[in-house]
Amino acid sequence: MHHRPQEGARYDPDHDTTQDTGRHARCRPGVDAIDFVDPAHGQLYALLLDMHEAGEPVGDIGAVRQRIIDAGLYDDIGGAVGLAAIVSNVSATPRYYAGLVRRAAHRRRIAAAIQDANGDLSDPTTDHYQTAARVSATLDALASRQEVRFESVGDIASAILDGLDRPARPMIYTGLEKFDARIGGFTAGELIVLAARTSIGKSAMAAQIAEHNAHRGRPVLFVTLEMESADIVRRILARESGASVKQIRGGGLSDSQRQGIIGAAGDLQGCALYPHYMPTARVQDIRRIAKAFGAKHGIALLVVDYLQIIARPDARMTMRDTVADATRALKQLAGELGCPVLALSQLNRESTRMESPGLAQLAECSSIEADADMVLAIHRRSPQDTEGELLVLKNRNGEAIDLQGLRWDGARMQFSFAGQYEELSS
Repeated sequence: MHHRPQEGARYDPDHDTTQDTGRHARCRPGVDAIDFVDPAHGQLYALLLDMHEAGEPVGDIGAVRQRIIDAGLYDDIGGAVGLAAIVSNVSATPRYYAGLVRRAAHRRRIAAAIQDANGDLSDPTTDHYQTAARVSATLDALASRQEVRFESVGDIASAILDGLDRPARPMIYTGLEKFDARIGGFTAGELIVLAARTSIGKSAMAAQIAEHNAHRGRPVLFVTLEMESADIVRRILARESGASVKQIRGGGLSDSQRQGIIGAAGDLQGCALYPHYMPTARVQDIRRIAKAFGAKHGIALLVVDYLQIIARPDARMTMRDTVADATRALKQLAGELGCPVLALSQLNRESTRMESPGLAQLAECSSIEADADMVLAIHRRSPQDTEGELLVLKNRNGEAIDLQGLRWDGARMQFSFAGQYEELSS
């Protein structure tokens, strides 16, 4: 059975048991039992590999439990409670999490090698060339463990052909027919950034997209750092009833409008949209809430409103650093959750003087442009204008185009496109 080296022990690549070529030493994603911080988890992992290679059903919890008991691991993993916790956290993306385990193990070994080197170099009699060689050997040993699979274009083309008859990946449509017809919506794992100047309607469009999907039974978490949850619901009630947000907030409703709001409120019962107000959230807080929501409800779309007011995790960080940290984390979170993440962003002041904004007008733009799979911008000349365009400034998997004919209904806080388009928004 593999055992983890004691903390602080010198890493010796010539005696690294991760080089073991035994049949359960390595799984397809390149993870070894020794890569787990908890030795019991590493032993459980090796046991599951044994079961899999023997053709035993690793999905049968009863069979797995009996094998764990037979191997004497039941108490080590925490008994019934520990086993239940492991089962409840089974990932739908095992290869992704295997990569996380492998990279964390590599970081620990590199850190241990550097710590050893620092100790050696504090002694003036140490041969620093030997220390450098030892660190280099450690890095070479870790690099040699990387499993790199090379595929020819022919192999890749064959895989694409095999997938033509499979169901397409679930698409999250916006409900804006012209956009859905031309672009096709959002897919799992994507980070989409929706940008606009202040009071141009980015929050309203995000809420409209969220509601469109939530009404179709797709759970949507709308994390808002700016508007309270009730404000989002007022906008939805206005859009569905025909009354204005101002009337809903301040009164002056006719009987027919009041009945329309009551009916709209009834339609929201069972709607899978969950606004969550977090005015001082850091990106790690958003990640924690989204993971908890996904575990409880499942999640089809995460909306974050908006990037530039996410709290700094460290007071010494600049706004640019904070936004960069947020976009990287949200892109990673999209992969972990298996859903698209729609993050809202401000356009900078320069955009007010431009005929049409571009990527350079994204506030704190460099990381947004790099990390996002798609960048959209709502362009209206002023908050009073009812006509504008939706700009696709970046589209990693399609065309970047300007969609003309965008219309804004300020009373109902709703966007639409002029003309008729193929209905894809299901």
